[in-house]
Amino acid sequence: MKKIILTLLAIALTGCSSPYVYHVEPTQLQSNETQYDIGSVTVNLELGHGAISGDESFASEAVLKKQFEDALVATMEEKGIYGAASGYSVVVDIDYKRMFNLGGKALNKPEVSHSVSVFDSENKKLASFAVGKYTTGYGTFGNAAVNLQIAAFTWGAEDEPRDVKVVAEAIVNQLADLGN
Repeated sequence: MKKIILTLLAIALTGCSSPYVYHVEPTQLQSNETQYDIGSVTVNLELGHGAISGDESFASEAVLKKQFEDALVATMEEKGIYGAASGYSVVVDIDYKRMFNLGGKALNKPEVSHSVSVFDSENKKLASFAVGKYTTGYGTFGNAAVNLQIAAFTWGAEDEPRDVKVVAEAIVNQLADLGN
């Protein structure tokens, strides 16, 4: 009986672990208070099945990177955690797989993963976190509307910035929660 209780306790405690890795303990970062600058953003664009070779109607990797940088800064400013002179910078790496509908002229929701590292002014890594493969979500009714557009082959290049904004919001929400 004692072994069962210890095993269950170990399983329960393992499931409660933080998604954040703190490379310096105790952390000096404060949840929803510490301000950050963007050190760099890397976007690795992969074209999923159905992409049309040579089609330039969708944003290039460089354009997508700029969209992510702008969306991250705007969302950080909205949350009050953007500070260019804060002494803390974030390095964001995003793997973005553009998913196409049949025929390659319309989009499905992208497959995304990201990792974020926080550095101090001396370039010392303070914390990091990562999220594996996920897709964008727009809430119950929003998802229904987006899914209808996808099913009708009308979710296209002009809608991709909405996906970028959703991903940026997810990253910034996690960044805001970083710390004590």
